[in-house]
Amino acid sequence: MSAQDMLKFKHLPGLGRFILENHLDEFSREQLDWCYEFSLPLLRLFSNLNNEQVFEITKKSSTDLLLVLISNKAKEHLDEALAKWANNKHEMIGRFDVVAEDITLLNHIRQKGLKKWILKYTANPEEIIALNNEIDDYTFANNTLSTNTYINILTERLERKSNQLLEAQGIAQVGSFEWNFVETSRDNSPEMRKIFETEKPQSYEEMLEHVHPEDKEKVIKTLQQSLVNGSYSCEFRYLVNNKEKVLWTKAVIHYEDEKPVLMTGTVQDITERKKTEQSLLQKTIELEVSNSNLEKFAYVASHDLQEPLRKILMHTDLLINSEKERLSERGKGLLEKILSSTSKMKRLIKDILTYSTINPEQKKEKVNLEELLREVKTELEYLIVQKAAVIHSENLPAASVFPSQIKQLFQNLISNSIKFSKKDQPPVINITHTILDPKKVADKKIAPAFTYLQICITDNGIGFKKNHSHEIFSLFKRLHTQKEFEGSGLGLAICKKVAENHGGTIEASGEFGEGATFTIILPQP
Repeated sequence: MSAQDMLKFKHLPGLGRFILENHLDEFSREQLDWCYEFSLPLLRLFSNLNNEQVFEITKKSSTDLLLVLISNKAKEHLDEALAKWANNKHEMIGRFDVVAEDITLLNHIRQKGLKKWILKYTANPEEIIALNNEIDDYTFANNTLSTNTYINILTERLERKSNQLLEAQGIAQVGSFEWNFVETSRDNSPEMRKIFETEKPQSYEEMLEHVHPEDKEKVIKTLQQSLVNGSYSCEFRYLVNNKEKVLWTKAVIHYEDEKPVLMTGTVQDITERKKTEQSLLQKTIELEVSNSNLEKFAYVASHDLQEPLRKILMHTDLLINSEKERLSERGKGLLEKILSSTSKMKRLIKDILTYSTINPEQKKEKVNLEELLREVKTELEYLIVQKAAVIHSENLPAASVFPSQIKQLFQNLISNSIKFSKKDQPPVINITHTILDPKKVADKKIAPAFTYLQICITDNGIGFKKNHSHEIFSLFKRLHTQKEFEGSGLGLAICKKVAENHGGTIEASGEFGEGATFTIILPQP
């Protein structure tokens, strides 16, 4: 008997009409109670609804079922419902929301509910038997067609997942394999065959023939060790079609009765990655050579360039002092200009040296920043007194830093604030700190850490325009002329390099005429 014939009924339409017209609420309530009693998995989709809302949904579902039986169109209705499910067009249930238990339980509950009302509907023995058979036929057909749809959905999902996996393997250039030691069988993914450039699975011996002669012993020994320790990981060169590839294999060994029976794993083509690594290594070597040359230049600048300048300063000073009475006013003026220019050049060379020699030191130290700040104030004492500057700090904490660099940073920022103070107002500098968690610095280019130390240095000086907040950290960038404010234009660039050497950052903010704030953020272990 076909499903079409099985779902055409003689007596069931009458039972459906009897329940719908006389006992709909009672029938629906029983259906819902049994769903809860049998813990129907689909109920999880309605966990956000109250009891009455769930009952109304059950009542509508029961009404639809009874109307279908009354119209004797069970096959057409079932086909339509299953098509909606398969095509994910059901109003309330997604195609992957249903599990196998939902199908069997729901049909069992409907079967149980319909049979309960047979004796209240008729006392005719022949009709009772016929109704029992028709309900069984409906339940059987419903189970069969629903299960077939469920299997098709799962098969499609499995094929899609398989295709996605194969696509992902192709993108990542990773192949997968199984090697059964007992049956001496192998199963390789298409991407693995593509990596090995072969149309069929290779035997271990065939694969070994293509391994670079210098790497064969390593591959063999690693395999032997993996049979004992249970894992295999090996990088080797592979020769095929006049090309040399670099492959990386990772696998696990499966045992039965403590004997290795199966290896499952992956093979990845890392040729391009190795080329990139080699290129980066070469660039690193070149950079180290460049840094070495820079250090040599710094040494030359430190000694060979500063020595002539020292002599020019010394002889110019001697000339002014010893020949002062014989020099004309114009001569004195020219010598003073030479002296001033030479002093500026000496200061510029010193700042270039400072910038070029600020590099990450080998190990950070836990130091008291308040102590470092005190040392800086002592070194800048003459400038502080001369400008009547006031410096407030709130007991800076101990921190893991490169002490000499942070000291340089404090010195540059404080002297900067004093230098760019207002003419009619003594400089006031406030130094505060805050401990930040990683979420607070998520938008910044900064090294990862458990906590971060934020230090803010705020002054009441002349400030700067907002559009200059980034460029002031550039090398030799000056917002004022030498005549207005002396300097090399390297002070803030040095501060930026110090912050970056710590894996941190420095930012500037302020308003023209309203002072400036420099915010330093340093990662802490």
